[in-house]
Amino acid sequence: MPIYPGAVALASHRTIAHLAVTFATSDGLPHVLAFYRERLPQEQWVVHEQKAGEGEPILEGRKGSRTCRVEVTEDHARTYITVTLVLDSEIRQRE
Repeated sequence: MPIYPGAVALASHRTIAHLAVTFATSDGLPHVLAFYRERLPQEQWVVHEQKAGEGEPILEGRKGSRTCRVEVTEDHARTYITVTLVLDSEIRQRE
């Protein structure tokens, strides 16, 4: 799972099946999205893009039995990237 260059990890959360990490960067949202739109397919993730309730972009990917989700938001000074990796869909169904 690619991590945006220079992004700083702010928080993480882990369960048996999920790992979620939130990063921050001073780069704008368009640059961050362009990075993930390019890099995920390069690393063999099949990607679908959708919009969250407030119009924020969400990229969802699948690679074998793993899935990922990249949510990107911004405020006046920073762009926040939350990357969630689901390691095995069978485990996810049991949670």
